[in-house]
Amino acid sequence: MRRALKIVGIIIAILIALPILAVLALDIALNTGAGRSFAAREIDSLTGGEVKIAGLAGHFPEYIAARSIRISDARGTYLTIDDVVLRWSPFALLHRAVDVRDLTAKRIDFARLPVPSAKKPKTKSSFSLPVRSAIIDHLDIARIDLGKPVIGHPVALSLAGHAVATSLTHVAVALRATSLDQPGHYTIDATVDPRTVAAKIALHEPQGGMIETLSGIAANKALAGPLDVTIGLDGPRHHAALTLVAALGALHAHADGTVDLSRVAPAANVTLTIPEIAPYAAIGHRQLDGRNVLHLVANKNGSATNIHVDDAIEITNGAKPIPTLVGKRATIAGDITLDDGTTTIHSLTIDAAAITARLAGMVDADTIALHGNLTQPDITLIDPQLTGHVTEHLDLQGPRTDLTLHTLITGAITTKSIPSGPFKVAIAMTHLPRAPRGSITGSGSLDNAPLAIDADFARSAAGAVDVALHDLTWKSLTGHGVITRAPGAKLPDGHLHIAITKLADFGKLLNIALAGSIDAEFAHASGSPATIKLTAANIAEGRSIGLTNAIINASLDHIDSDPAIDASATITGLRAPQVTGNLALTAKGTEAALGVTAKGRFANLAGKPANLALAGTLDGKDRIVHLASLTAAARGVTATLLGPATIIAKPGFEVHHLALGLGGLGGNARITANGSLRPNLDLTAAIQNLPASVARAADPKLAAHGMIDANAHITGSLTAPTGTVRLIGRDLGVVSGPGAGLPPASLTANETLLGHAMRGTIAATLGTARLNLNGTAPLAMTGPMAFTARLSNVSATLVHAVDPKLDARGIINANANLSGTPRTPRGTIDLTATGMRLLNGTTASLPAADLTAHETLNATSAHGSAHLTLGTRADLNVDGTVPLTKTGAIDLAVTGRTDLRLVDPITEAQGTRVTGVITPNLRVRGTAAAPRASGSITLAGGSVENVTSGLNLTKISALITAAGQTVTLDHLDATASHGTITGHGTIGLQAPMPVDIRIAFDNAGPISSDVITESLGGALSITGAVKTARLSNLMSGK
Repeated sequence: MRRALKIVGIIIAILIALPILAVLALDIALNTGAGRSFAAREIDSLTGGEVKIAGLAGHFPEYIAARSIRISDARGTYLTIDDVVLRWSPFALLHRAVDVRDLTAKRIDFARLPVPSAKKPKTKSSFSLPVRSAIIDHLDIARIDLGKPVIGHPVALSLAGHAVATSLTHVAVALRATSLDQPGHYTIDATVDPRTVAAKIALHEPQGGMIETLSGIAANKALAGPLDVTIGLDGPRHHAALTLVAALGALHAHADGTVDLSRVAPAANVTLTIPEIAPYAAIGHRQLDGRNVLHLVANKNGSATNIHVDDAIEITNGAKPIPTLVGKRATIAGDITLDDGTTTIHSLTIDAAAITARLAGMVDADTIALHGNLTQPDITLIDPQLTGHVTEHLDLQGPRTDLTLHTLITGAITTKSIPSGPFKVAIAMTHLPRAPRGSITGSGSLDNAPLAIDADFARSAAGAVDVALHDLTWKSLTGHGVITRAPGAKLPDGHLHIAITKLADFGKLLNIALAGSIDAEFAHASGSPATIKLTAANIAEGRSIGLTNAIINASLDHIDSDPAIDASATITGLRAPQVTGNLALTAKGTEAALGVTAKGRFANLAGKPANLALAGTLDGKDRIVHLASLTAAARGVTATLLGPATIIAKPGFEVHHLALGLGGLGGNARITANGSLRPNLDLTAAIQNLPASVARAADPKLAAHGMIDANAHITGSLTAPTGTVRLIGRDLGVVSGPGAGLPPASLTANETLLGHAMRGTIAATLGTARLNLNGTAPLAMTGPMAFTARLSNVSATLVHAVDPKLDARGIINANANLSGTPRTPRGTIDLTATGMRLLNGTTASLPAADLTAHETLNATSAHGSAHLTLGTRADLNVDGTVPLTKTGAIDLAVTGRTDLRLVDPITEAQGTRVTGVITPNLRVRGTAAAPRASGSITLAGGSVENVTSGLNLTKISALITAAGQTVTLDHLDATASHGTITGHGTIGLQAPMPVDIRIAFDNAGPISSDVITESLGGALSITGAVKTARLSNLMSGK
């Protein structure tokens, strides 16, 4: 027996030792390089290649690390995890717990969602290990990339934190996420136990951040702004305090209240406040001031959820009409119960100045039962031209597929000038929405006349429509008829007649001076043509618009197969601003061959007589117009179609054999066009012998002479045309006006279109002046260009032809060699002007001026120099760089010398003699918006003498310096008889240009003659902004 027990003990020991030895063997194997490689291969094999692990490391099983984990599907890799580390306690699973000490990764790239697997799902195992608790002591993901296919926009963020959940009622979480695309921080801190809750969520990001992008807010410019949201929940679970503070740019809101998180009867009592509604109103381009307070109470009782809403909006100011319609305070209040798919509206009310509404009832998946009323107590608030009130009662009952509606509208509406009695309109409908059938009846009084309407209508489920207008009467308005439209029919059958024998009845309602009468009738019987007749007589609107008679007759036949129309319209005595005359139109034929004519004779069309006659055929199916004849005359110009022409508007736009003859105003021109414009451009066009005098047709004041010829063959597309264009203008000029004295001009242009550019030559003459352009120019501002321009022998005597009061001499020449683009030009420009002078006026005695300039363009700036001389008295130079953009840098230097004796011929005529030399040495830097000056301007050896008045200032000298935004008068010195005049001060170059200048007089005698001698002392000062400067006078004299 003892031996048997010993054997049994040995067997039991072996059975216990074997699993232990197996686990030890597995542990040892997976912690070797070969074992880890074996594990990675097995995972790859077991997942069918969908999971690949590289760089497996650590100490199995409590410490596992991998350099890369890639998860793929049929389309490739969709999830990549780099440098992942997991430190955990796997034996905690025996206690149904997850215990992670450390979970980190350098990068997780979730590029897209996986595609559904084509494999059949495997049968689920019956084994499960429910987890009762989870602990993550440290979580740190350095970078998480979510691709656009995952959530709609690419997102990059980091995530760190820790979490503990020992049960559903014991949770502690702290997570921090940071956006890596731009500044943005998102945090969650929460602790929950069976009795209390303490949670806080904070979101902070700049404009266009992650949340704004994902929600679509960033795409709405009206919502632009940084986002800041803080949500807090703190206190007992059955009465936790809720706080919310939110801001999106200028939009602000906050909320507070309590929340009951109990499972049996959860509830909430929250108040949301918008302290200022102006930013919200601005989103809808409205100007409105005020605030909004929303109070929400919700509680769950069994399967039912009861909701109470009380919303109040207070308006303090705003643009009409909203403050008038809403009033100082408007409210929305409601009590609603949601219970297992049934919504019960115990009461829902809206109270505002212009409207009040009440609604109650029930809605579920099968039925609707709603009733309520809407009242507009004062119509004046809606339209100041009206007074009165309106009330509408509504009752909607029945299954959703077979509803019944009853509406009764009552009230009284009166205009300020038209008396009105009470009215009543009743609408009854059944079998909504599939086959509605109903009636509308109305009665009342308007402008001391009875108003009545009585009509029935029905639409079957198959689509048949029946409308019967039994009565429509008010004053001279009458209407009656019955219309029936079968399912699929293009035209209804029946008869409808409406007449207004006195339009003046409606003129009073519309506050328009109307007159005349209208009679309209429609009739159609199945199998017969449909007829439409409209007759208008003696129509007038005020004194400016009217017609003596208008008759429109039309018949439609074969609507279901090949519709045929026979229609005519005759309008006589048409009167409108800039139009007086008669017009007749006809249309006869089928949709594919509709013959049309138009004849008009106007005594006045934009101030001149005109007439029109047109005939052709319209193919409405293929959108083709065949013009047979066309003659028109207006403002002295006649147009005649020289032969049949065709215009095709489908699928693109084509013109074939169009030839127009233009006559009148001293010419006999011919315009032709043949080809297509869309979708492919292939057009040949020509203009022959077009007189420039045709411009008078557009503007009678523009009297021109000359002749224009042009021809073109253009292919490609409208956005990228190719081909050739030639234009010739001969003997061009104006007959009257400032330019009438100019010599005749000529123009010749030969251009080849290259898609997005044109290459060719342009030559123009004006008297002895010549302009030549040669090269390539873009058809858009951003395209490349490469051309030369030469302007030669432009005589200043042309000024006299424009203004006979001016007589000038001189010659101007210029050359340019340009490349780059129009917005970023490169190249050189040279300009010379020699012998420039005016021969009349006070400046006629000045010496001739000579100017030379050379500029090099460098895309965004121009660098060069300019040299100006006036005889031997003035010699000025400007050198440096000027910007070609608004924000570009300026760097200019101004130097030279000007002898003031230059103006002697002008001043000596008034008895004044001026001497002195002005020497500038200035430099201007900065930008056009913020220039900075440096350098100086000096005046030396100056004097001013006027024999007549006795003015005599000698030894005048001055120094002006510039530094940044300030110009300083360092000193001004002058001798005045036996005394002196001195000055100093500053002027600011930035707005409002502050001035602070002081001029001192010390026994100064600026005027001395046999008649008067003065002696001045004291000072004058000028201070303040240039436009509002103050002059202070502390002078004394004798």
